[in-house]
Amino acid sequence: RLWIVGAPGSVVLHTSDNGATWTLLPTGQTLPLYDVAFLDEQRGLAVGAMGVILSTNDGGASWRRVSREPHRAA
Repeated sequence: RLWIVGAPGSVVLHTSDNGATWTLLPTGQTLPLYDVAFLDEQRGLAVGAMGVILSTNDGGASWRRVSREPHRAA
């Protein structure tokens, strides 16, 4: 399994066949995403610009914002 995030962060790309096919999974937000990690096949987190944190409990099919509002760390 491979996951890719970037800018804009409106989708997370996923492949389960070493890149032969890719699935675009919508996140519902546009801020750039910097990293994504999964605890197991279902639970994952993505982090990005202005403190955005997204989580999934269904293998990336849907994402929800964990952080309330985007903000800059000063």
